[in-house]
Amino acid sequence: MQCLYRGLEGKLVIAQRVRNKTQVKTIYAKIANRRKDALHKFSRELVNRCSEIYVGNVSSLKLVKTTIAKSVLDAARVN
Repeated sequence: MQCLYRGLEGKLVIAQRVRNKTQVKTIYAKIANRRKDALHKFSRELVNRCSEIYVGNVSSLKLVKTTIAKSVLDAARVN
């Protein structure tokens, strides 16, 4: 899955430095919406393509210690 919201990191850093709380909230909302949209599109494509889907237990704490740590930490939580 491609990170479509990494382009907002620069704007977020600037808004945080200026301490513009409303702009920071707006950027976080955009990031959350983009994550939800991307996850929905990915899961829908997966369901359409595969006839069987198996779910496993993946340790995210071990993945955080690898080179893909930033992407793992950016991943949305599913509740």
